[in-house]
Amino acid sequence: MPVLNVDALIDERMDAIQRYHQQTGIPRAELDLSGGIDSAVMAGLLVLALGADQLTLVYSSINSGSETQTRARNLAEALGARLVVHDLTSTYESMIADMRKNLVKAGFDGAEISARIASDNTILGSIRSCIRAPLGRGYLRMTGSGLRHGTGNECEDRWLRFYQKGGDGEVDSNPISMLSKGEVFQLACGLGERLNARAAYHSIVSSPPT
Repeated sequence: MPVLNVDALIDERMDAIQRYHQQTGIPRAELDLSGGIDSAVMAGLLVLALGADQLTLVYSSINSGSETQTRARNLAEALGARLVVHDLTSTYESMIADMRKNLVKAGFDGAEISARIASDNTILGSIRSCIRAPLGRGYLRMTGSGLRHGTGNECEDRWLRFYQKGGDGEVDSNPISMLSKGEVFQLACGLGERLNARAAYHSIVSSPPT
């Protein structure tokens, strides 16, 4: 639905994040920055609420295209925040290969396992999501601890259930979970203006979803 006052909604979400951090007494935060619109909105809100120096942004890649990393880098630079880039591809592929071997060794049928994986892409997708979670939490601890924020919106997490409990759900708060995807797009445009990061946000808003 149309947001009647985008600036007011930005302020309300920023204030909610600030209050949460004040109540917990924890000034720092971590966010997984994907190059997509949801994490871009959260990054902007966290910079406004806490300051860029209190934020650890993490981009983790598993066979990801260069376009998403470029968008994440450009946004972090526009926001004045530090971005950690970690390529998990070799770790992920090695782990999947070992899991297959271990299952066969335990007596499971290798052909059935391969067929099951081929017919259901959420199997490997859920594993990719889950191995990113400890990475983000680990980088947060190594850079001074803090709260880990999620990026799920209402349309994906509530209605589509595009959600992984041990992956993108492994967070301390989810400040945009009540917003529709359309509202998230409107906040992105507003944050681009508020943070003088129009080009970085426009690149993300105009990119097709992955």
